[in-house]
Amino acid sequence: MTDKKEFDYYIDRKFTIWGRDKYSVEATCKEEADKIMKEIMTNGDVVGLSYDYEYLYETSEEMSIVDNNNNATKELYDHNGNLIIDNKN
Repeated sequence: MTDKKEFDYYIDRKFTIWGRDKYSVEATCKEEADKIMKEIMTNGDVVGLSYDYEYLYETSEEMSIVDNNNNATKELYDHNGNLIIDNKN
């Protein structure tokens, strides 16, 4: 009888997921606050602002090869990190 050995592997999968950034801004009225937030949305400058974020895990979806510019979205590796196969090749 042959002794069996255990081998470890991992599969990496690429997902899309929404994230939520939460901001607190100081303004004299809601219209001014809206304007500030619109500027932040456009240019991404958050210097001096208080904010937090969270991932919306319920929005997580596996990404397709097409959505990933024809690149693999699932990869099988051995325990040493050597790529064995992916869903592209």
